[in-house]
Amino acid sequence: NSLTLFSTSTGVQFYTGDNLYEKKLNNRVIGFKPKSGLCLEPQSWPNSPNINNFPKAILYPEKYFFQMNIFCFSKITF
Repeated sequence: NSLTLFSTSTGVQFYTGDNLYEKKLNNRVIGFKPKSGLCLEPQSWPNSPNINNFPKAILYPEKYFFQMNIFCFSKITF
């Protein structure tokens, strides 16, 4: 399986799920093990307002903000 991400954003944050945890409740395991998931968050580059050569991420009052993200999932078979 594969994922292709198209975005109008300049960067993407990747979260690995390191802080996920399992818990027992009435002899049942609930939750997830660490690193059992991931999250992709298209957004501006971290700390971009403070670094001169990074794309700016400043939103002004009464201005519109538009962002488009397309996640394409496909199954690869051999």
